[in-house]
Amino acid sequence: GTSEAADRQGKGLTVALGCDGTEGFRLGLKITLYEEYSFLALQSEVVNTGGAPLRVQAFHVLDGGTIDLGGPVASWRIYEEGWQNWTPAMVLPCSGEDLYWAPPVIGPTTQPPRQPGRFVAEMMATIKDASSGNGITAGFISTADQFSQVWLDRDTASLTAASYADGVEVAPGATLSSERLVVEFAADPLASMERYGDALAREMRAVPWPHVPSGWCSWYYYW
Repeated sequence: GTSEAADRQGKGLTVALGCDGTEGFRLGLKITLYEEYSFLALQSEVVNTGGAPLRVQAFHVLDGGTIDLGGPVASWRIYEEGWQNWTPAMVLPCSGEDLYWAPPVIGPTTQPPRQPGRFVAEMMATIKDASSGNGITAGFISTADQFSQVWLDRDTASLTAASYADGVEVAPGATLSSERLVVEFAADPLASMERYGDALAREMRAVPWPHVPSGWCSWYYYW
């Protein structure tokens, strides 16, 4: 069904989809379009309709969604970033291969299997087709409870966005939701990334600063 939306991103319209599983659960997907912004927001949920606790490892809010940017995948470039300050933030040609970094020690399962042509980014990624000028940004704007990743599979030109529940237990009758994902098709990747950052700030109620703060950290001197 459809309903009016009014949340931290503003006013819009939400479409709710759902289906019943065969083992005592119900899956749902909420898609929200906003009056003021060109992106759409998606959030998955699971309802435990059975009589026993249910453990959820991950939500694939996008699961291998095919992308058509108007040109061959070999002409695409992807911006990605890692999960901590020692992993790079970079732009890579999709005609090559991704760089590998080890998964977090506290969340080793938050890493899809490595394979040729797979580019993995933490929280968000932006893809640009150099031949057509088209692009897409996909990223999670809520970060309260779950780690999240976005990855591109070059051979199938498909995008997956995962929100990791890490096996949390859902009691009978209870509901568990993924973090919220936004997707935007945009020709200007930098402007799209700025809009993503603003949406993340609104969703997480970031505290604004009038200037860039400076400071000193003992770790980088004394280790």
